[in-house]
Amino acid sequence: MLAEGTAAEPAHEWYLRYGLAREAERGLDAVDDNLHAGTLRIALAPGASVTVVLSSEDAPSLDGAAAWARRIAHESDVLARWRTAQPAGAPGWVDRLALAADQFVVRRPLTADPGAMSVIAGYHWFGDWGRDTMVSLPGLCLCTGRAEVARHILTTFARFVDQGMLPNVFPDSGEKPEYNTADAALWYFEAVRAYHAATQDAGLVKALFPVLADMIGWHVKGTRYGIGVDAADGLLRAGEPGVQVTWMDAVVGDRVVTPRTGKPVEINALWYNALRAMSSLARVAGQHDATWDQMAGRAAAGFDRFWNEAAGACHDVIDGPAGADPTLRPNQIFAVSLPRARSRRSGSDGWSIPARASS
Repeated sequence: MLAEGTAAEPAHEWYLRYGLAREAERGLDAVDDNLHAGTLRIALAPGASVTVVLSSEDAPSLDGAAAWARRIAHESDVLARWRTAQPAGAPGWVDRLALAADQFVVRRPLTADPGAMSVIAGYHWFGDWGRDTMVSLPGLCLCTGRAEVARHILTTFARFVDQGMLPNVFPDSGEKPEYNTADAALWYFEAVRAYHAATQDAGLVKALFPVLADMIGWHVKGTRYGIGVDAADGLLRAGEPGVQVTWMDAVVGDRVVTPRTGKPVEINALWYNALRAMSSLARVAGQHDATWDQMAGRAAAGFDRFWNEAAGACHDVIDGPAGADPTLRPNQIFAVSLPRARSRRSGSDGWSIPARASS
């Protein structure tokens, strides 16, 4: 903690049991301990300024003017790319959203790839998560004209694919990734598909294709937490007792708040979408195989089992420990919103959902 012209007074004084009102509102741990690590003192004349630097570097720069100039140049570049990519008639205030979105894109340098990048899931509680990164990548990078950032993120995460899965929580320094999500890998296929649709970059598709093929292979033979294809209907099952692998992943102690072991509806919408994306990407990579379309066809036919005629909606989960879960949850919206998972009523090649469901 540095500032030019200041008197630094190191300290090591604990202030115990702070009450955190906003955490209490959210039902989180609301008592914290804070360490007073030091004090900086400076006499600041009217109109003058001081730059305070908090850094882990051995000799960080204290040139605040240069730092501010770098930030202005970066924001100007972000806005220039957005204005080139933006649709006609976009209101001017969207510029602020483009700059705000940029705050979530971060560098995650690796030994093998100093230019590696990722996405922060949410300040200040979360780091970078596989699911959140892939869901947000098209909006943060492709819509804003920053395809090269999307490319860096996709190649970064490809390095961490293990047993066909993407990390749910990305590792901090010295920690191991946590592979406890069924949908992050499936969202990866959608992110690669969206990247190619926006850029026509066949080179990246060819580079990533072995990773994508391996991911499908692991899902077919089965991977962690019971995630694997059911040969009976071509659908993807996921989950084990006491483990939550979908986005509804709240756990209190040993209790899974929303048990969804079985075949969750959005996981299978994503699975079908991934297979169709794989078929298209295989053609781009010169690796076409009819297997992808055959698997997608089986999954589409199997998806009819989700329909709950009595409720006029899809089951949230089928083939769970207690059978089918008819709870109406927003998860089923993915069955009609993903690029390759819309009802035939809308003219696509997806599964057939009754008209009153798709309307």
